[in-house]
Amino acid sequence: MGTDKSLLSFRGTTLLDWLVGRVAHLTDDLLIISNNPALQSRMPYPVYPDLILDRGPLGGLFSGLSYAKKDAVAMIACDMPFTNPVLLAEEARLLDELGVDVVIPAPEGKTEPLHAVYRKSTCLPVVDTALQAGLSRLIEWHDQVRVHAMDLDSIKEFDPEMKAFFNINTPDDLRVAE
Repeated sequence: MGTDKSLLSFRGTTLLDWLVGRVAHLTDDLLIISNNPALQSRMPYPVYPDLILDRGPLGGLFSGLSYAKKDAVAMIACDMPFTNPVLLAEEARLLDELGVDVVIPAPEGKTEPLHAVYRKSTCLPVVDTALQAGLSRLIEWHDQVRVHAMDLDSIKEFDPEMKAFFNINTPDDLRVAE
């Protein structure tokens, strides 16, 4: 997009404000990871910079897990306007009920790590090790923890139209989302 997607105009607000409005009721520990200092003064939630720069989403996950106060941490991308709070709540419930470290939607085998819930106490040290080893993909370390992958039928119970994973990467995507 060539710009900070979180500040894109979307349905009368910014994409980030829209997304925060969808999920804020789920937690009293909502935080935002961004290296854009302009967000700090305009957001009613804490905005923290990446602890390790230039490591992409894995660095963002590390930062989010590090700053979070709760053990169950949902990671969502700012460019996913239809993030599904009901699905996220189910992911958090499964994390607890199944005693796993990650609950990740995996419709038709394609994982969605930016709409997933992670257990801070077990994932943070593993993500740290993955970063130190030079890994960069969000799922490269999953073989080191207990992962529950939600299949298509389980996801559709909470997101029948499968909109949660739509992300905005181009101006056309933004128009479609609007």
